[in-house]
Amino acid sequence: MSNYFRSVHPIWWAIIPPALLLNFIAFYAPNLLRVIPVAGPLIADFSIANPQIVRYTNLFAVAAHAGEGLLALGLSVSSGNSFATSFKWFVQTFIFGFPSLRMILGYKKKAAQGKKKSK
Repeated sequence: MSNYFRSVHPIWWAIIPPALLLNFIAFYAPNLLRVIPVAGPLIADFSIANPQIVRYTNLFAVAAHAGEGLLALGLSVSSGNSFATSFKWFVQTFIFGFPSLRMILGYKKKAAQGKKKSK
């Protein structure tokens, strides 16, 4: 049983979680964004004027990341990883989305090519 797991590049740590947090704050408490220089008041005003758009962007983000996480879980299990390792892929992909999913897809492809060569 394999236990292949890699973390996403640090640049994704700096971009995706803060963007998801910003999106959530824009939905839940948009006036908190006013402390962010320049863009904060603009985002807060937009969020207050267009609550439906902000609600749907949050729902879309959760649905997309949940779907990607479940796909990563399935790919990891089918690649022979333990459930603990596969769950790490699920959590990471739920948070980071496509950058993490791309990593497990690449691993799955390499694992399949390795099996073909060994036959």
